[in-house]
Amino acid sequence: MDVDKLAHAAFTTPGTATPLTLMSIFKNAAIPKVFFDLGYSSYVLRRNWNVTLEGAYDLQLVEIPKPLYSHSDPAELRMSFEREKPMTITQRNQWIKSQEKAIEHIKRCRYHTRLVFKGILTSEVKERCVENAKLIRDLWSIFDRWFEPEWRGRVREATTTRLLVVRVTFDSPPS
Repeated sequence: MDVDKLAHAAFTTPGTATPLTLMSIFKNAAIPKVFFDLGYSSYVLRRNWNVTLEGAYDLQLVEIPKPLYSHSDPAELRMSFEREKPMTITQRNQWIKSQEKAIEHIKRCRYHTRLVFKGILTSEVKERCVENAKLIRDLWSIFDRWFEPEWRGRVREATTTRLLVVRVTFDSPPS
């Protein structure tokens, strides 16, 4: 969906199979929403379309392959996908190859700050984004099963803090 072209209609148009709109989904805390970079995503949604999020989770906060008691180091998202998402060898090799190409492109653009995300995406980066979007739901369900109550609480608290920072930024009067 191209929200830049659709503008506010992207958030207010009901689905064909359900009366829900994207806005109603974002505001419904009972519907879990998983983002990779919740802080930046919620900032952009609020800044550009005045959309606030409820019931959102930040995948960056849960990139850990085992429960807290394991004393393991957090894994990178790529490693988590490779370990946890069932894929054939061919699928895995294609996925890794697309990740590496996209990461190289992003590294070349790193001095342009976030310009990499403003219309100069190569087809490889776009493919990587689509692949990751398809896998995030599955990866989240894997992590969600592993959460101990303490870790679940810590993730929820950190997520709430990230969302609050964005709200305070927009709700505070300019000084």
